[in-house]
Amino acid sequence: MVLVSDVHPEAIRRGWTRSFRRGIEVISVAHHSYALDDLVAPGLGLDCLIERQFGASEREVFAKAGKLAAFEEAAHQPAIFVARWIKLG
Repeated sequence: MVLVSDVHPEAIRRGWTRSFRRGIEVISVAHHSYALDDLVAPGLGLDCLIERQFGASEREVFAKAGKLAAFEEAAHQPAIFVARWIKLG
């Protein structure tokens, strides 16, 4: 079994990044554009895919950062996904 959780590829296309702040330092994780359909491997079958949008908990984070307008836009599109592949056969 393979489990993957990541920023949704659609969120990456909308400009979201895998970055975090630590004080004034910004830590970024490299990323490349891809589609969920690209995540295939011989002998594995997609067993479960969950695509989630931001919700009430994240709204508070956006509000504290002064970015409530960005939340309203982001809340209607997938932000993250969790997928599980299992070995076939």
